[in-house]
This record gives sequence, structure tokens and C-alpha cells, in this order.
Amino acid sequence: MSFIGYPIDSLSLKNELIRIGVDPRSLPIFRNKSRILLYKMIQIDSRAATLLKQLFLSSGGDVAVNWEVIRFTCDKTDAITLGTLKHYQEVLKKLQEQPFFGLENIAQELENFIQTCLVEKMLPRIMGILNVTPDSFSDGGQYFSHDLAIQHAETLISEGADILDIGGESSRPGSEQVSEATELHRVLPVLKSIKERFPQIQASVDTYKPKVAEKAIELGVDIINSIQLNHDMLNLLGNSTVKCVLMHMRGTPKDMQLQTFYPNGILAEINLFFETKLREMERFAIDPSRIWLDPGIGFAKTPEQNLTILNHLDSFLGWNQPILLGHSRKSFMKAIYDLPVENRVVCTTLYSYLALLKGVDILRVHDVAETKLALQIYYNQLSNA
Repeated sequence: MSFIGYPIDSLSLKNELIRIGVDPRSLPIFRNKSRILLYKMIQIDSRAATLLKQLFLSSGGDVAVNWEVIRFTCDKTDAITLGTLKHYQEVLKKLQEQPFFGLENIAQELENFIQTCLVEKMLPRIMGILNVTPDSFSDGGQYFSHDLAIQHAETLISEGADILDIGGESSRPGSEQVSEATELHRVLPVLKSIKERFPQIQASVDTYKPKVAEKAIELGVDIINSIQLNHDMLNLLGNSTVKCVLMHMRGTPKDMQLQTFYPNGILAEINLFFETKLREMERFAIDPSRIWLDPGIGFAKTPEQNLTILNHLDSFLGWNQPILLGHSRKSFMKAIYDLPVENRVVCTTLYSYLALLKGVDILRVHDVAETKLALQIYYNQLSNA
């Protein structure tokens, strides 16, 4: 009996696991087993390096050291540890019995490293929403002044946001466009302050205006989160190094809810849109590693279409691009569950959890603390399983 097989790489692993039909809850487990974690230590005791190398080799990993360590001709060496999460965990257990040559300090460093890796590799990143608008559907006007916006940014960071997404124009259904000058006046001072005060945080600007994006890039923005990527925006992105979000929608916020008929179904429509747009972005020399995909919850979608997307988020994994989900407090929760905007926190958080199980990489939310807690509970349960 013959069979057909083919090699795969770590970038395509997630998609191949979905094709096989594995339990979505096992995706992070398989992902961790496929990844080699690398950590460099500077000028550790050569005797410690020798013992560390032996421990890693016996567990299936390895440690790269200066070749003179083997000849006993150097007292200190830089070292790079190589192994999967499992290898590191086995070594850490063995290091408890090796309190020599500073190995106890190395053990603590490695333990901190793998804990950080676990959170970063297994859990989605949280993008906190910072609207500096008077009319956004959920929090319009609450953080409209510069000082209030910076205070809220600090709150979002303290609650666990990895990214801050600054928006100066509401894109809710039916909203009116604001002028370029108005949006620049709202966004740029807040972005400048955030980059100065919170340099450890990635900053995103939510805009479809090329001039606003250009000025944001000059101020050091990390991500352009655009609901529309027209020719001018693509040309700008092609000449920069920032990340960008490719989101599905039709029309404009003012008329998009009149354009919700998709003859081939909403999932096929979105995937065709991604295929077409990714090819176009390639022509503008935008590297795929800089592109995040957003299916566009609430943008030219009926409530039922939004639910279909949320139930089939894994259908977008085949692009091997990070998936961003912007579902927070959206109006489909009113239509489906009769929830006013102030009562949508629990619903948003539950959909964030389901998105995690479907392989989503970035969660764009208003309620960072609640989302962080849900992800932490999942992580704790997985770690103790």
C-alpha cells in the first residue's frame, strides 16, 4: 500500500492542523512543540556553559558556546540555548539539582524567558481601542481631549494592552467623514505623546487617509489600521516599513450597510477579497510579513453574516497571515442578543475567547482588562492540564 506525503514548515503548520481537523483547543500545544526557542546569555561561567550544554543535549536540545570552552582555555563565554518548550522545561527541572557556577541565576533567567514566550506565542495580542472622537459608537467623546486620551492610554497599558489603536474618525455605520485637517489635529498630538511616554508599546493609527498615515509614519507609528487601502495608501505603505491591516468592507461607513448581498456567501467573498488585495499589495512591494488580515466585523455585514464569520474564523488561516478581529461591542450584539452598548462586555469577551480557539492573533477591544483576564484563565488551564 502506497501513500502520498509532503514536507511542511512551521509557517504552514497552523493551516495544515486545521485541514487535518484537530481539536482547535490543541492548536497552541502543537504550535509550541514546533517552535525552537532561542535565548542568548552574555559571558556566563564556562563551567556553567558546559553543564548547561550537557543538560540540553540529554533533553533533546543544544547550547552553542565558544569553541574554546571544550579546550578549557576560556573562563567565560556567550551562550545560545536552542530547544522547544518541552526541552526547556526538562532542563529547568534538572537545574534545580545543579546549584553551581551561577546556574541558579541562569535557571531563573530561562524560566522567565519561557514564561514570556508562552504568553507571547500562545495567546493573542491585545489591541486597545483609543478613540479621540466625539461620536464613536461606544465611547465617543469620553477621551476626546488630549489629557483624557493619554490617561486612558495609560489605563489600557496597565490593564495589559500590547498595542494602542488611535482613531480620529468614527467608522460606525452611517457616520460622516471628517476633514483631513480635523483628523490630523485629533490624532497626531496623541500619537506623539504615546510614542514619547510609552515607547515599549506598539502604536497603531486607524485611518484611511494617506496624509494622516504619512504624518503618523513620520512620528514613528508601528501599524496603519485602515478600513480601505486605495492606490495612494498602498503606494505610501510600499515605501515604508510599517505593518498594515487589510480589512474587508464595501463602500464607505455611510453607505456600507446597503451593500451586504454576497451571492457566493460571505466567507467566499472575504477570501476572494484577500486574494485579490494581497496580489495588489505584492505589486506595491509590501512584504507579506507586514500584513495583518481583518475580516471586517460590522463593515458591510448583516448580523447573521457577522456570526458566520465568527463561527468560521479558521477559514482565513490558510493565508498564513496574522488575523486581527475587531468585534468589540459591535451592533450585531444588539440585533442578536438585544444588548445595549454598555452591556456588551461579557459578550465581547466570550467572542474573544472563541477567537483564541479559532487561531486569531490580535484582538482589537475596548475592554482590555476583561480580555486579558479571559486569556490568562485559558493560559492557566492549559498550563495545568
